[in-house]
Amino acid sequence: MTITVAVPTYRRADAVRRCVESLFAQTRVPDEIVIVDSSEDDATQVALAAYMTRIRYIRHKSRLILPIARNRCIEAASTDLIAFIDDDAVAEKTWVRAIVDEFEKHPDLGGVTGPTINATADLVPLEPLIRDSTRRNRILPWGEVRSDSRRWVPPQTQEVTSMPGGNMAFPLALLRDIGGFDEQLDTPSFREETDVEFRILARGKKFAYAPGAYAWHVPGLAGGISDVEDSFALYLYRCGQNHRRVVDKYVPKVLSRLSWLTWSRNPPSLPLAILLSVIRKKNYLAWHRGLWGFGPPRDVRC
Repeated sequence: MTITVAVPTYRRADAVRRCVESLFAQTRVPDEIVIVDSSEDDATQVALAAYMTRIRYIRHKSRLILPIARNRCIEAASTDLIAFIDDDAVAEKTWVRAIVDEFEKHPDLGGVTGPTINATADLVPLEPLIRDSTRRNRILPWGEVRSDSRRWVPPQTQEVTSMPGGNMAFPLALLRDIGGFDEQLDTPSFREETDVEFRILARGKKFAYAPGAYAWHVPGLAGGISDVEDSFALYLYRCGQNHRRVVDKYVPKVLSRLSWLTWSRNPPSLPLAILLSVIRKKNYLAWHRGLWGFGPPRDVRC
């Protein structure tokens, strides 16, 4: 099988160069690398100058939201598979090979993912790794997403129902057939990958979490196509909006609303949001303004 690796990027010239370097260092080099750059300046183009003859570089001079940037990648790809990695990530040398191997062993898979470990710039994990076989990445029946991709490295491939947006691969034809990513899911980047996963799961497909499909995520870098320059409260408000928009397509409203009032963890239920607001002295209740369709928090503007 052939594979495209797609990297949407925004104002992270050094980081995306490092990401691209890791792709060319793979034990199985991608057949195609597509970069969609929506930075306003030329820094990324300059940083990738040495690779321009070996990648497909698409420049968009105004900032794209992530679902649109991902769809531009899908339009440009010309292989059997397409794998997405974030511009602030570094692919372990086995990443591409592990993805292709899973699809070749199981051609009917809907997607492949793997560990996306939070790490320092020197690629040292920020938290202790989890190495058990418990199925940790799940979309729960009420639409909540629980994921341990930042820490979980199982001993062998596991079936999951949720894949993180910064490390996920699909059959290209399938992704095109379901219509790609929902471009109505606006900033911030939240639940746009879950929306796609709901549609693929509805077709009876499965997702594999392969320990060899391993990438490092270096958090805290400035820029990024999913970067949110809003206040913390407005960020959570918009996350709540996106969560509601996605879940309302696929989950009975009574079930999702009961979860927000009682037991959900991501997004936090109402009691949990109140508790977090008190303990951390931040407005976690902004989640619920977005979840329930109210206006933004009073102290911020959209």
